[in-house]
Amino acid sequence: MFIELRNHVWDLRVQFWEGYSQRDLELDQLKENYASAVQEATKQPQSLNSLCFTYERELGRYKRQIASARARDPTTVLLLTGSPLQQVEADAIIRLQEGVKMDKTDKPGKVSDQGNLFCIQTIAWTQHIEKADLACLHTINNYFKGKRDINDLTEIIDSEFGKFGPSAKLLLKVLNSHNTEIDHITISPGVKYGNTGLVSPNDKSLELPTFDNVVKVME
Repeated sequence: MFIELRNHVWDLRVQFWEGYSQRDLELDQLKENYASAVQEATKQPQSLNSLCFTYERELGRYKRQIASARARDPTTVLLLTGSPLQQVEADAIIRLQEGVKMDKTDKPGKVSDQGNLFCIQTIAWTQHIEKADLACLHTINNYFKGKRDINDLTEIIDSEFGKFGPSAKLLLKVLNSHNTEIDHITISPGVKYGNTGLVSPNDKSLELPTFDNVVKVME
């Protein structure tokens, strides 16, 4: 119902939208508008994009698990992103996870009690992401410690992943981050990807793994 209502409002308001014609928008003007938009975004304390909303949704899922009387299953949430993230959004995510005021000396909220059973594993495609956006992801990843830490960040180079695919160690890490023993494993950049290229140098064909290959890796 909400989506239908939203689309109806968009249809009603589309005639009042203002924008720029591509022919009238020079590169310098585009850069100026982008810088202005980023500056204005810092004034907004709420969620600005789907990445922040996704964090909030999964943290809500975790809170509901804690509040539930039934036993909780170990859970790793995979979040793949190359999207920008403002510092104000990173701060909002931390406040939500913390459950109290954004102060490291405060007592942890409910969301912090069972970090070894739940993890948000963020896989960041870093080849085209801005350094400031990546720094915001690191802020979230490094803020909490011990059982309060339910965040993990894995950086992936887009082109290398496309050429060689994931290694067995990378799959072990990202699919089992709720396990504290595995979560503490540090994977160097050289062992994140497979040893054999997915694309043949002769015919450029993509060689996808078979079901048996995947099962063998997961064993």
